[in-house]
Amino acid sequence: MSDQETPPTETDSAKTNAGPPFQDQVIRLSSEEIASLLPRLRGWELHPNGKRIVRRCRTRDFASAMALLARIGHLAEGVGHHPDLHLESYCHVRIELWTHAVEGLTHLDFQLAAKIDELLVNMTDP
Repeated sequence: MSDQETPPTETDSAKTNAGPPFQDQVIRLSSEEIASLLPRLRGWELHPNGKRIVRRCRTRDFASAMALLARIGHLAEGVGHHPDLHLESYCHVRIELWTHAVEGLTHLDFQLAAKIDELLVNMTDP
């Protein structure tokens, strides 16, 4: 990359389809599409603003919560789509997904949520 070129952003990758897996699906979903996709996920809810999906979970302890955050971060980095991750109290994790490029939800969010669900199966308390 020359000094005059700027590195691509997540938004640039999404628009050009040049990014990691999933980045070819950045069309904002309608309310009807969201309503049909949300029940396929485990424990995710639509944020009151209708533009995000949210999942809360509890881990065994602080170390487990930190390990979960690291694993979600690694997964998100691999697909080039980054959730908001929150550690609340010492063992409560909140995950929020939406696609910044369209200021709403896309198939990217639901695909990443499903992958996060796979991680959560063995890392959280019921």
